[in-house]
Amino acid sequence: MNQDFVAGRAQPAIVKPRGSNVHAEIGLRYERRVKRALMKLTNDETTPLIELEHNPWFSYAKKDSGLSSVCAPDFLLYHKDNFIIVIEVKLTYVNEAITKLQGLYCPIVETALNLPAKPLVITRHLIPSAPKPNAFTLSEAINNPPYLLQWLGHGGIIY
Repeated sequence: MNQDFVAGRAQPAIVKPRGSNVHAEIGLRYERRVKRALMKLTNDETTPLIELEHNPWFSYAKKDSGLSSVCAPDFLLYHKDNFIIVIEVKLTYVNEAITKLQGLYCPIVETALNLPAKPLVITRHLIPSAPKPNAFTLSEAINNPPYLLQWLGHGGIIY
């Protein structure tokens, strides 16, 4: 578990996410599709995925500086083997996504919930500088760097 943060649950924002422009709205639509696909996995008794949380809020403070803030990863996906998959959804891959997951979201979730966390970026479009995904299923993606799953938004996400 990470020792760089003090973290806990925070009150969720009351504001419903809305796109600030057309591209942001398309991104939120893709996120809703991802949510439906992940919910199907948690409802499937043949997978070890037991619960999905959308936009959970956490408060945290860095121990070295004392600076505090809040954050909300896109999804927490609880696994029956007592770990959490922390998911960031991007319509178009950005290089900062995995860095933010590994450097901020995963350590905060681990500290706040006292469970190990695994990062995962789910994206529809890859950019030329994106790492090449070496996974076709969610279970492969959470166990193999670059922790990236490309999902085009139709059909299901395969565990």
